[in-house]
Amino acid sequence: MYFTDEEESVEIKEIEVTRIMPEVIISYNPEGPALTIGNVISTITFTGKVSPSLVITNNGGSADRTFSKNGNFTYTYNNGWGTIGSAMATVEWINSRPGFKPFITTWRTTSAGEILTIPLNNGIIYDFDIDW
Repeated sequence: MYFTDEEESVEIKEIEVTRIMPEVIISYNPEGPALTIGNVISTITFTGKVSPSLVITNNGGSADRTFSKNGNFTYTYNNGWGTIGSAMATVEWINSRPGFKPFITTWRTTSAGEILTIPLNNGIIYDFDIDW
């Protein structure tokens, strides 16, 4: 490479780098909010502007997370352009009481002041959610 004493004109252009984050979708199997017995699997997927270099940086790189009990898990990812993002999966519908079997009963009332009786067994603990 040779240099001379002549001046050389160099044009410098500024460019703006936009850090585009993908849209995040977390799905669940089985879906809530009905109570379930057994594990729930959350799956993170990305839509919109997604770099082919996008990487999930925790959970062993897996998009699936198995919940054996209720709780939260924060996925972290690199969008492929150097920006780190995160998204939280929350599961609140795993039956946490062994032996508890959820059920739904529907009653129809025909007049005001009617009394409903749900037959119960002694020695069993019940947890009612009533939706009027």
